[in-house]
Amino acid sequence: MLAEALHFHPNYIVRCMKAKYGCTPSDYLQEIRLDHARRLLVTTDWSIDCVAEEVGFRYSPYFSACFKRKMGISPLQFRKQYLR
Repeated sequence: MLAEALHFHPNYIVRCMKAKYGCTPSDYLQEIRLDHARRLLVTTDWSIDCVAEEVGFRYSPYFSACFKRKMGISPLQFRKQYLR
């Protein structure tokens, strides 16, 4: 969608973003989604499945794996850590 909107080849956009920001568009989008998920985990009592869906992950196990890879702890452990 980004390539279409900017009228550039997708590979060119990925190369430029990687050179300028050090990440690909999909890496950046995932970072934004995980930041939003962290806020939701602390400020709501929604289930992990609902949080995953709200931030744009189709499958909550994949969301949990991405979250754990980024934060070092699972979404549930993250929530418990901040609700003490």
